[in-house]
Amino acid sequence: MKILMANYPWIGGIAKYIEEAFTELGHEVEQNYYRGQTPFLHRAFKLNQIKYLDRKCLERIRARFNIEIRSHAKNICPDMFFVFNEGYVNTETVQSMRCMGIRTVCLIGDNPFDSYRFRELPYSLKYFDHIYVAEKNWISNIRMVAAGSKIIKMHSAYDSRRFNIDHVKENDQARNKEINCQIAFSGESYYQCAEGGYRCAVLSNLVEYGLVLWGDCGWKYQFKFYPELVRAYNGGRLSLDELVSVYANATINLNMPSPQIITSFQPRVFEIAACGGFQIVDYREDLLEVFKKDEIVTFKTIPELKEKVEYFIRYPEKRKPYIDSGLKAIKGNTWKDRVEMILNNMDNY
Repeated sequence: MKILMANYPWIGGIAKYIEEAFTELGHEVEQNYYRGQTPFLHRAFKLNQIKYLDRKCLERIRARFNIEIRSHAKNICPDMFFVFNEGYVNTETVQSMRCMGIRTVCLIGDNPFDSYRFRELPYSLKYFDHIYVAEKNWISNIRMVAAGSKIIKMHSAYDSRRFNIDHVKENDQARNKEINCQIAFSGESYYQCAEGGYRCAVLSNLVEYGLVLWGDCGWKYQFKFYPELVRAYNGGRLSLDELVSVYANATINLNMPSPQIITSFQPRVFEIAACGGFQIVDYREDLLEVFKKDEIVTFKTIPELKEKVEYFIRYPEKRKPYIDSGLKAIKGNTWKDRVEMILNNMDNY
């Protein structure tokens, strides 16, 4: 099968993992990459701060990107057009794929009706043959606008080539030391968006327990609201090797999905487990579709979180059953497994 993907530099790497899974399964993948950067002249004179000019520039970049996608599709005649989230793909482009007889697939990782994140995705949904969604609470709204599409609930997954015990061992040997900390968190600050307020509020309760925090420079914006996080912040984003070592060696990995996620969970749950790490996860009910209740540690309130943090710091040996359960739970939950599911559904379309 020949697959055309619309790709963009999303920090989570999911599009990359999916591309590699398609290729590993013997399919041909071609991509169009979106690179939405304003011209040097804008940046040099800080004109990108003038919202009108910046918006117009990005609209032109996006328009060219969509023209390139449609031209590429006409040249290679793919069997499938695959998009993660909106992917800067316009409704006209998805509709044109349908008109060319190309099967269209969308994997949605964020609320498609979030105006901050998406512009055209709600209008494009009806042109996708298959829509994969991790968060079941979004499905009823998606069905209202995409009544003719097949909507499929699908858990997130992990990349087994990057997140695994062997990778941990190689990293620790190469570094000749382990990255150790009591409580680790690495992730997005959301800059000045409301979701960052939730994340910071939870993390601020853990500074006294030795929290170490890594992430984008937007965390510094949060310090004016939560100055206690200054002493927890340990710098910018970690490399993949560093991240794997943190997952494996931290006494506790704190795991929090965005508050827009109501029932589901993010790939990090599997990634930490695959590295042999111990985690405490902000409770989401879908975790119990993968883990038994006594196989993963969750929290619903700050007092409960503090109680469990204190317990596992005091008794670190109690982590082992959860680590062992995690290593079992990851089986069948790779991106390759998810892509096989997508392909099987396409065969039965």
